[in-house]
Amino acid sequence: MDTTGTRKSMVRWRKRSFVAVPEEPTVMAGFVDTLTVSPAALSHLLHGLKIAATYSPELAKTLGVVWPHIMESVLTRPLPTEQVDRFGQQERLMEELAPNPTPSGADLHVDSTLARARRTWLTLGPLRDLIDSWTTSAGTERFAIDNLVGFLKAQPIHEQIEPSMRWVRQLCVSSNGAVDSAGFLLIEWLQDLRSEVTASARPHYRAVVDGLALAQHPSAPAPQRLDE
Repeated sequence: MDTTGTRKSMVRWRKRSFVAVPEEPTVMAGFVDTLTVSPAALSHLLHGLKIAATYSPELAKTLGVVWPHIMESVLTRPLPTEQVDRFGQQERLMEELAPNPTPSGADLHVDSTLARARRTWLTLGPLRDLIDSWTTSAGTERFAIDNLVGFLKAQPIHEQIEPSMRWVRQLCVSSNGAVDSAGFLLIEWLQDLRSEVTASARPHYRAVVDGLALAQHPSAPAPQRLDE
């Protein structure tokens, strides 16, 4: 089976389906509002759109128009009861709300794909308040953390520091001070930004580093040594 061809066809379909959104943003907004009753369907849609936009600057621009509405629509809807959400679909949807560039699983050149996508990716400004709210309700699963860090890496360095370091702390440091799940991207991101951390952001950086050490994360010594 030609899985690469199938994936490319899916990307083309998603791009064609939503290319008119800048002219008709209410079309996409209404579609998302309809799907909020089905977290599973909406989470799959958002994940697919992020993959398609990673390869299309035009679609990335389109998502920049509609993503604030997507986040607000999901964050303000009533949460499902535990019985209704027994398969964790709401959690998956919350994870997908962070608009990170998402390469296809068939991509053999992920680093160069991400580098290109980040140059034209969604900007932080229109999403600032929504991400702040999201980090307090998305849970601490690794996909939420990876998706947030993936989005932040597409932003200028000064925005990765402030207010983003506080958001990472809000998302991944639990009430007991430990980082229960660091994902795959957090450690390297902390190391890369260590020399850029400002005085006002340092308490948040320190809390995350200490949280990794408290949780005895295998890579915790690396960022901790960098901060000594």
